[in-house]
Amino acid sequence: MATSQICLGVDDLVDVLDLLKRFGFPETKWHELGLRLGLRKNTLDVIEAKHRGDVPRCMTECLSQWLGRADNVDSRGGANLNSLSDALRSMNETAVAEKLKHQALINIFNNCPHTVLSQFLCDSVSIAWLLYAECMLTQEAVSRVVSAGPSIPNQREALLTAVKEAVQTDPNSLHTFANVLCTISTNVSLGQTILDDISKYFPTPEVGVIPKTLKDNTSIADKTKTTQSGTDTSPSVTSNLSSQPLSPQELSGVPAEYIYCTESQSFPVEMSCLDIENNLKWYSISSDTYSLGLYNYDGFVICYKDNRETMKDLTDKERSEIQEAEEA
Repeated sequence: MATSQICLGVDDLVDVLDLLKRFGFPETKWHELGLRLGLRKNTLDVIEAKHRGDVPRCMTECLSQWLGRADNVDSRGGANLNSLSDALRSMNETAVAEKLKHQALINIFNNCPHTVLSQFLCDSVSIAWLLYAECMLTQEAVSRVVSAGPSIPNQREALLTAVKEAVQTDPNSLHTFANVLCTISTNVSLGQTILDDISKYFPTPEVGVIPKTLKDNTSIADKTKTTQSGTDTSPSVTSNLSSQPLSPQELSGVPAEYIYCTESQSFPVEMSCLDIENNLKWYSISSDTYSLGLYNYDGFVICYKDNRETMKDLTDKERSEIQEAEEA
């Protein structure tokens, strides 16, 4: 989350009114909404007395006071779409709250300078595979990005088209897209710009900023690589540190062709170790789809395995013991 919470202002009044109207919020509940947003009852009573019988005007004045951060608005989270969504949920207007959040996220992506993304986005194919691993893009979408080569601009356009379709379907995937961008040093500024835009409307701890100590050492995860032909390919891990990090095969002693990897959930991982083998997509580190290093700095856990080894068939008792240990 950004250190300073950016709030909406009175200039956003018409947009907020339009959103609430579009998503079916009943204006007759304006008084309760005002209370839950942090306005005092006296303030709302004055509005009601001044515009008695004019419900739309009361609604407008209520939101104007909220956007002006009157009374106890700041103590209720400030004037932003996150606090508005929370207030709506507390009134059992959950559907309106979700639609409000989704529309805001869609608008954030649509308002991203397309020329900037289409000109400066790096490693389109690698990003596509990472988004596939996050279940944001389908394999068909990734194939469209790959087949758009060798033209890097065409691959960028194919990726942005796929991302736009995903965001339209599930606006929450905008977080995933931004976080994936932040895992590649040449795309950090683009990813962080999107996260900053999200935090303007939804300033929550989950919308994170890469810690400065890691930003200053992005050379640890410099994952950009192109072939001599200029085709956008999967990234390799490079380092500007005094010594090159050991590769997975050097650390494990297992030949590279037998090492497979996957990127799991963010730490702490909630998935059981019993499910990691079958529920995640595994890639050979020797394949073109390999895009991970020894470690990541976005909080995601990277798993490696020797593909020659097979999972032991566990008894019900053994599985139960493992599950109990994980839940302890």
